[in-house]
Amino acid sequence: MEWKGELKVSGTFTRAQRFQTIPAGNGFPWWMTTWSNCFPGGKVGLYSNLAGVKFDSPQVRMPVPAADLLGRWESQFSSIITGGNQLQLLQDGITNTFPVLLKNLRLQKWQATWSMTGDISTAPIASGWAFNAGDVNNLDYFMLSMSSSSSTGYQIFSLSNGAATSYDYGSMSSPAATNGQVMWNRLEFDGTTLKAWQIVKNSGAAAPTDSDWSAIHASPAYSSSAHIRSNSGGRMGFMPPHGGNPVANVGNLTVRSYDTSTSGN
Repeated sequence: MEWKGELKVSGTFTRAQRFQTIPAGNGFPWWMTTWSNCFPGGKVGLYSNLAGVKFDSPQVRMPVPAADLLGRWESQFSSIITGGNQLQLLQDGITNTFPVLLKNLRLQKWQATWSMTGDISTAPIASGWAFNAGDVNNLDYFMLSMSSSSSTGYQIFSLSNGAATSYDYGSMSSPAATNGQVMWNRLEFDGTTLKAWQIVKNSGAAAPTDSDWSAIHASPAYSSSAHIRSNSGGRMGFMPPHGGNPVANVGNLTVRSYDTSTSGN
């Protein structure tokens, strides 16, 4: 199997961009819903069928357009560009439901490689890769973790209209890491099966070479064709971690397309 058509995301980001998040309220959590195709317009409001219920700070917003992150990414509520050529994936209960999608890139068969760093002293960090995305509510994603354990958690979700229609989670073999090290992740999707590998490196060390990945290619930490939507191709990008995981910093992304001329497909 050979992968070609390489896209590298690089450059130095010199300014921060933060997008609106909705914090949890005290006592009663915030609740959000979305109305679409509402015509004609009219009044909206809140009500309860229980006596004595009071509502505080209702907010009605127009649909939020995707924000342009330095011409490379599109994000809704989602992330901060930091220095050091990294994308910081926010995690606050709202933003982690929206992916950060690459602009103008759609593939059915692909290979994605990226680095992940963060504070793992109290809990693992995680970053997800979204694919087959028609939009932010219809996609597949796979979440990988980095921790001090040789067995880390994974999650795979298939979303349709924002709801999980199929999913799985569990543990997979992973190189144990320490604070300050870098976890390199690689995912491959040949149109049917998704596979995952990880390599840990010291901070400042060179990225894994293709020879490094080839040495472990025969033994993926994860390999399955389950919980993936009908593969029609689509956009791809990062998925922020779920609640409970510290913030993850990702960078050094390389995406390669499947070379059909040498694969026999």
